[in-house]
Amino acid sequence: MPPIVVNDLFAIVMRDMDDENAIRSVPAVFLRHASRAHQWVALCFQLLRETFPLTLYANTPVYTLAATHPRLVVVTHMSHSSDGVPLHRVPLTSLRYKDLAWFATTGAPGLFYRIGWRLVGVQPVPNASETVLVAGLILPAPLTDMASPLAIPNSYLPHLGQVTAGLMMVAG
Repeated sequence: MPPIVVNDLFAIVMRDMDDENAIRSVPAVFLRHASRAHQWVALCFQLLRETFPLTLYANTPVYTLAATHPRLVVVTHMSHSSDGVPLHRVPLTSLRYKDLAWFATTGAPGLFYRIGWRLVGVQPVPNASETVLVAGLILPAPLTDMASPLAIPNSYLPHLGQVTAGLMMVAG
């Protein structure tokens, strides 16, 4: 089955809105709403995952991922790249109960925590550089033209059509 392109979604949404001739929508406005709907559906159903290596440096507890992975929303898993042993996710607030000096304790990382959406930290703080594999949810790239393919599977097209139509109706 070939991937659905934005122009196909446009026809479906215009049919759902009872506007077959697209009188109420210009392609630029539709692309903006379809991009937001595309991102929302991908995030809601956790459709797009990316795994990438991250170098942990000695005595560095927290890492920002916004510069290297701008479309990354949240980190879901982390594991050592050398042997595949996972680092377990813990809430940041619980670290003080595990170790009173948790921010100063060094060793081989066994836990990871998230601070907000794009900051991630490890505990204990690494005492030597190593590489870990990070998996997280990403947002699809914004839709720029009517011929671009959608990044999500075709089976989610009904959801995407309904969210796009809803955004267009609300926005006027």
